[in-house]
Amino acid sequence: AWTAPPPVALQRTFALAKPVLALSSTRTARGIASKHVLLGVAPGQVAALDRRALDPRRPSLEDDASRKEQKKHERELMEGLRPYTPFVPLLPRQTVSYDKRILGLAEIRAADSGLESTSLLLATGVDVFGCRHAPSGAFDLIADDFSYALLLLLLLGMSFGAYVLKKMAAAKNLSLLWM
Repeated sequence: AWTAPPPVALQRTFALAKPVLALSSTRTARGIASKHVLLGVAPGQVAALDRRALDPRRPSLEDDASRKEQKKHERELMEGLRPYTPFVPLLPRQTVSYDKRILGLAEIRAADSGLESTSLLLATGVDVFGCRHAPSGAFDLIADDFSYALLLLLLLGMSFGAYVLKKMAAAKNLSLLWM
């Protein structure tokens, strides 16, 4: 009862189209937002790759897999793990440094920004590049065009409605007691 089964080591090999110059990962205040692997790739650009793209549990879909293996693969696909392919494409929208190039890229640092959704990145070399990166989207930020007046109006309307309903319930309970 006190012995645990031995850990299972999984291994996969991945290939990128560009050589990797630096490697890091995003950090957030509480670690709730999804993690991205930050790759410094030639010619001096920073790309953010979702951690699930490098997960060794990504299922390899084979035709002769047993039923138990197929169920396991279905569970992993439901978890958001795509089928395994050794080549990992770097899409242009994953490039955090936009069209900028960091000359002599040697190191990437990440720190939390105080907001759960945002991580601060600093890529250094001969040049220095810094930016904010939101791996899960900016889910804890209010948009610039947010209508505070409408929010206040809704709160006042709901408070008034709750007050009126409280009075109506008290009047109904009083009338039921007289019956």
